[in-house]
Amino acid sequence: YDGEWQEGLFHGFGKHTSHGETYQGEFLRGKRHGEGQLVCSSPSRAPKEAAGQAVDAQLGSECVFKGQWNVGKRHGQGAAVYQDGEYDGGWLAGLRHGQGVLSQGGHQLEGPWFQGAPDESGQQIITYPGGAKYIN
Repeated sequence: YDGEWQEGLFHGFGKHTSHGETYQGEFLRGKRHGEGQLVCSSPSRAPKEAAGQAVDAQLGSECVFKGQWNVGKRHGQGAAVYQDGEYDGGWLAGLRHGQGVLSQGGHQLEGPWFQGAPDESGQQIITYPGGAKYIN
């Protein structure tokens, strides 16, 4: 760890490298908090906790997350880049939540998310390779 400390804990701005991942950004009492970026040196070493519950079922291991953190979890706006796609949008307690866009394999899903899954009660726009759109 290279950065600021308070009462023996990471606190303020710093860079922490461990288990094949590097986080650079803000810390609060030892937890990722505020703005920061998480980068995995190897996709196979990507932390499952950091990817969130629903993400692992849909996309491969996460390689980069850049955005906001709250007490060690993604919270607010952020972008995650995976081996086979990306998500840019809202996060709540480590899960996709709020408005967001998921892109994978030339397809794009845009709309609201709720606790890690697409919120089907809201308007979803699916864009297919070639530009055709489906709006529900």
